[in-house]
Amino acid sequence: WVIADGDEGRAAALAAQLGAEFQALRHDSHQPPTPLAEAVARVVAARDGTCLLADVADNPGGGAMSDSSFVLRALLDAGINDLVIGAFWDPGASALCRSAGVGARLALRLGGKCGPMSGDPIDLDVTVMAIVDDHWQHGLAGRDPLGTGIWVRCERGGGQGVDIVINSLRSQPFSPSLFEGLGIDLAGRRAIVVKSTQHFHAAFSPLASEVIYVGSPGTLTQAFEALPFVRRDPHYWPRVENPWS
Repeated sequence: WVIADGDEGRAAALAAQLGAEFQALRHDSHQPPTPLAEAVARVVAARDGTCLLADVADNPGGGAMSDSSFVLRALLDAGINDLVIGAFWDPGASALCRSAGVGARLALRLGGKCGPMSGDPIDLDVTVMAIVDDHWQHGLAGRDPLGTGIWVRCERGGGQGVDIVINSLRSQPFSPSLFEGLGIDLAGRRAIVVKSTQHFHAAFSPLASEVIYVGSPGTLTQAFEALPFVRRDPHYWPRVENPWS
């Protein structure tokens, strides 16, 4: 959108020029997420350090429900231990754990409840490790409320197991305080998974040897060429390599 006082032709020419420049940068500026299977394989292959996985498609900051199970299920199926993931927005699971109390062991059906883009629920045997009724994290503008924060642990054959954060107010992870405020130690973890697209990066990346943006299914899928538009013209990049040719 170009404004040029009294000279529409000049404005149109500059708009076309700027549009062509942006179009020419499309490949350089686009970094497709790593497919889920490949991301899991990289965690399995990693020998040292912590892999930080961003579940970009389930970011509540972009409107996702923050309860999808795809990434957690893939990591569990791969036998990955020493794992931390959060935060799941699951009011039912949160209420059950809150009622059971710290130290309780229970069979918990987690996530996968809000719709097709949430996947299927995961059944886990967990221990309630911590409950904080007024949980919060350091956010972009100070204190970001998370409602009731729950830390549950699934023991999986040695190590620190799988530690999961459940919150009653949807919010994407901005800082490690989302985990640490519940008593979770992030040091030495094999993998940390955050349900965020990018706002996590400044505070979390110093903890990681590798940051992987995961191309999992979900509401905010980055597979733009596959979005099921029903009203807009499908003639757009990346569905079409060069729409303006």
